Amino acid sequence: SLFWKTSSPNAPVSIRDGKWKFHESKNRPQLYDLDTDIGELNNVASKHPEIVDRFSSQAAAWKNALPQSYQKDKAFSRRGDLSTVEVAEPLF
Repeated sequence: SLFWKTSSPNAPVSIRDGKWKFHESKNRPQLYDLDTDIGELNNVASKHPEIVDRFSSQAAAWKNALPQSYQKDKAFSRRGDLSTVEVAEPLF
């Protein structure tokens, strides 16, 4: 499984596991079957509540294991604008 989110502590988590792609959402979770819907046009969360529950639990556990804040360091310059990279300890 692949988990990702932005650096904001309360940002929603997304998960890719096999044919499934899950996105947390404040309003309602999103679940897509990428075998049949590569464009993510049909949210099938209501048809697969057990998968949504599993991914929701996994997302919460992963988010709780992440640092609550990040140290931001200046990394490199692109066209004169400074960018930042967030530095966190690896989970594994």
